[in-house]
Amino acid sequence: MSDVFLDLFGEPVRPPREGPGRPEHAWSLENSNKINLLFATGGDLKDAAAALNISLPTLRKHYFSELAAWRKARVRYRAKLLVLLNDQAEAGNVGAI
Repeated sequence: MSDVFLDLFGEPVRPPREGPGRPEHAWSLENSNKINLLFATGGDLKDAAAALNISLPTLRKHYFSELAAWRKARVRYRAKLLVLLNDQAEAGNVGAI
């Protein structure tokens, strides 16, 4: 059995660390997707930083490419959903029509 514990939101709880300071944040695809989904649904920079439990400077340092496309995220996400909906409608899905 693993010694990894998860909090209420499924995030790993880190054991206490010896020495000063926090461990350096590392970019991950899961966090990138989380940020992009927040932006696509109307979230802002503060929401994204809070979701990852990091500061705004850390968000800017590690997720600069996601932040560059922040304002386009909602349009890109809506377009993706419309394409999926259209594909279902063309396949005869009455609910999608």
